[in-house]
This record gives sequence, C-alpha cells and structure tokens, in this order.
Amino acid sequence: GYGLGGEMWTIDHRVFFGNPELDEVWLELEDFLFGEIYPHASGTEQHLYAIAIDAGHSTSAVYAFAHKHRARRVHAIKGVSGLERAIDNGNNKVGFDWRGKREKHGPTLWHVGTHLAKDRLANRLEINRPGPGYVHFSRDLSDDWFRQLAAEDRVTVRTQYGTRYRWKPNRKRNEVIDMTAYCIWLEERLGLWSPRKKQWWKDLE
Repeated sequence: GYGLGGEMWTIDHRVFFGNPELDEVWLELEDFLFGEIYPHASGTEQHLYAIAIDAGHSTSAVYAFAHKHRARRVHAIKGVSGLERAIDNGNNKVGFDWRGKREKHGPTLWHVGTHLAKDRLANRLEINRPGPGYVHFSRDLSDDWFRQLAAEDRVTVRTQYGTRYRWKPNRKRNEVIDMTAYCIWLEERLGLWSPRKKQWWKDLE
C-alpha cells in the first residue's frame, strides 16, 4: 500500500500452491486479486488498484492472464538484463501461444530496472520515522518473509558497460524482495508522484 511521498505498508502476503500451467491456480489467483476487500482505517473499503506479474517463468500463462485482464491494470513484467536506464525501463508488445491459440496482439511486456528499484527500497528501509518513504511492516509477517526481504546483497560487478552495482541472492528463496521491487515499479508506472496526480491524491484522501 502507498501513501503520500512513497510511504509504504505491507498489507497482505499469500502463497498459492500449484502448477502455473494449470487453470486452477490462475482461477484461485483471480478470486484473490479481484475479490479481496481491505477495510481502511477511515472506514472505507479498498481493492487492489494495480497488479504486476513476473513473466520470467510460465511466460505464456502470464501473458494470457495479463491479456485477459488488461482492463484491470494487470501488467506482465520482466527484469531488465543489461543496462538499466530507469525503474520503469520501457516496454514492448508481445504475442503468445496458449492452449493451441495464437494471439498476435498480446499484452504489453513492461521492463523493470530491478536493481534500481532495490536501491530505492534499501534507501527507504533506512528511514526510521513514519512519513515519506517510510516502510511499515505488518506484525503478521513470518520470520521467513523477512529472511526473503533480506535475501540479496548489493555488490559491485564488472559489466560490458563498466563497473555497476548489482543485487545478488545470498539464499535460494528471495521472492519477497522481488515482489517489493515490483511494487516500486508500479509506483513508477502509475506516476504516483507526478504533478498531474495531485487531484487524484486529494480524491483518495
């Protein structure tokens, strides 16, 4: 969840077990993404506003899901391999084959500057007072959730573009830090801090 100035809240964390090549997993995910309601402290109810799904695995299944729900702000995303210009690092249209059907004009694949997003996350985690950029953690989060959030280290590597900072895993399970980086990508894609969003924020408040 987001507040003014990039203040962030962890609201929910779910794990759906199953093979993403099977419809049952996606139907279960649909029920969650589009049916879950969160009561806000103000008394209003909130739904998920936008969604990002990593297309690095089960790519065609992700494309099919994003294409099906394109009107609901479902984004197929993938981390950039190479030079990152920005967190929101461009896009391209993709076609896909799914269940014997060819879709020539599929969804947009959005490219995520994951290292830059994780840099922003690391900086925010150093903020120790609630307000712009502060990250709030739920008391319901497990120890393993926090281990996954801390599952990568920022290291210096030599690349074809020169010396760069990169995030490297220090354990096998690192989904949480990836998912949090994708939330930061959504922040960029939605332009939450753009001057044109000023009235939008006032309406939300």
